[in-house]
Amino acid sequence: MYRKLIEASELKGVANGYQAARALAMRPEQAELALQSARKIPKARLLQGLQSLQTATNRLKGGADDPHAVMEFLISEGLAAPAAKSARPPKRAGANRLFCFFWGAVTCLFFPHFP
Repeated sequence: MYRKLIEASELKGVANGYQAARALAMRPEQAELALQSARKIPKARLLQGLQSLQTATNRLKGGADDPHAVMEFLISEGLAAPAAKSARPPKRAGANRLFCFFWGAVTCLFFPHFP
């Protein structure tokens, strides 16, 4: 889902899910959600999350001594607050949405038997 969110953040001149569905090769409802989320989550944060997933995958496939520690590091890295650019408090809705996508990607990749 990270890649689709990144693609959605790069779309220009798209007003609704039906227009985005063609560009993203998704159902219109999913494309609309991707557009909404991509507007709320900065692209740099999405790229950081994708990099974190790749690092964790490499560690796990490389024979990490403690897979649970790798997963805990991945989750804590995903929840880490971005560097503050201003004195305003962070928007929690975007962070919560990012965590949901992040956790969904983690469970799909590393826990295929997870309910």
